[in-house]
Amino acid sequence: MQDRMAVMEERLLSAILEVDNKVAANEGQENHLSRPSSRRTNNEELEDEEDFGFSRLPHSSPATREDVPKGAKLKLPDPFNGKRGTEAETFMMKMEMYFKDYSKHFTDERKIRATLVNMGEGEPTKWANPLMQKHLNNTSHPYLTSWEAFKGAFLLNFSDPSKRDKAIREINSLRQTGSAQIYASQFRILKEDLDWDEIALIDTFKKGLRYNPQRELLHMRISNPEIDNYSLEQVIETAIRADDILQQASAVREPHSQPSGPKKDQSGETRTREKKERYPTETFLKRSQKGLCPKCGKKGHTMKKCPEKHYIPDPVLGKKGMENEQKEGEFMESKNKKGPL
Repeated sequence: MQDRMAVMEERLLSAILEVDNKVAANEGQENHLSRPSSRRTNNEELEDEEDFGFSRLPHSSPATREDVPKGAKLKLPDPFNGKRGTEAETFMMKMEMYFKDYSKHFTDERKIRATLVNMGEGEPTKWANPLMQKHLNNTSHPYLTSWEAFKGAFLLNFSDPSKRDKAIREINSLRQTGSAQIYASQFRILKEDLDWDEIALIDTFKKGLRYNPQRELLHMRISNPEIDNYSLEQVIETAIRADDILQQASAVREPHSQPSGPKKDQSGETRTREKKERYPTETFLKRSQKGLCPKCGKKGHTMKKCPEKHYIPDPVLGKKGMENEQKEGEFMESKNKKGPL
């Protein structure tokens, strides 16, 4: 039985090898006959990869093309929506990132053309239309002379004119409310919109720090005079480190600073925390027996429908009131002893 199985396996293996050889021979013959058409197919695929229809340069090798997979290449950014300020700057940065990914194919002229056709409806298109018309007519225009000229014109038109003033107001009013690291991150963002020198930025940063980190920076000037020559980033890192150390020291002192016993008031008497009973049981019982609201002590409603939000204690009684209350209590007690009739 085992011999028969071995023979069958050998025959099956031989048949598989024979089929594989025939398929390989046929594929080689087909590739030889259809080589020109396959070359055209490759060219068509390369053209499909280009968003603006530009061709690859002659010196581009297949190895270079395979370095960046098709799926890893940046996609053309969404059309500009016309919002001024930060969104306009972000759109321009995205376009430049896209051009950088195809740096061999985008000349200044192609960059300008690609950006003009990527303008959204409304204000962006109105701004781009005259420039596209001049480009099509080969008419010279200052904005079309170079990419930097075009980029500057775009940002000039769509930037926020009050952005710098806003940044000045915000950075002057910025204060450390949490950690120095969070404050430093906010400060770094705002300073990017300003053209201040290092000294002005350092002074403004120090003013926004909390008292303790500011004091530590002043103490450091005594032990390390070189701190006066620090750059803005060095001052920021020093302040963050000082603030972290202060926070750690505060956390270490906290358990020891808590009082071990009850506090004393100004008269020297010990104050204990008395847990107030919001609804005294005795008062509740008396009021219920008299048909009064247990919460406020008035007639005409139940506790559930009481208009008072908080418990109302009984008024302080005089001598006559206390006698009446005592008599009333004795009457209720004797009534309870007799039981129902």
